[in-house]
Amino acid sequence: MFEHYENVRFLDMNAGKHLSNERLQGFLTEANQAYLASKGMALDNVNGATLVVSQVNIKFIKEVKYPDTLKIVMASQGFKGPKLSLHYEIFSQTGVKTHDCEMTCLLVDNKNKNITKPTADIQKIFN
Repeated sequence: MFEHYENVRFLDMNAGKHLSNERLQGFLTEANQAYLASKGMALDNVNGATLVVSQVNIKFIKEVKYPDTLKIVMASQGFKGPKLSLHYEIFSQTGVKTHDCEMTCLLVDNKNKNITKPTADIQKIFN
C-alpha cells in the first residue's frame, strides 16, 4: 500500500460546494505519479511505457468540502493480462472514509504506441 496526500482547494469544488469527481480523478492520477516517482519512474516512463487510464469507478461515501486534506491509500491488485487494477480508499483529515475507487490502467509502449503486456520488472513494481 502507498499513501499520498492532497490538499483540497476552493477551485476543486463543484456547484454543489463539494469535491468534483473530475478533480478526484486528478488526485488519483497524482497518487499514481507519486508512487511511480518513489520508484524512480513517471507516468510517461514506466520502463519505456506510459501508464494510461482506461476506466475509473468512484463510489461516493461522504462529501468532501473545502478546506480539507485527503489521504489517498492506493493498493495494486496486480495485472490481469495487459490490465492493471488499482484500488484507492480516500479519507478526510478527520479520518472519515469519503470514497472507494477502482482504476484500470494499460501500458502503452513509448516507441510503437501499442498496448503492451507488463514485463516481469514492471509486474514487480505493482505487486
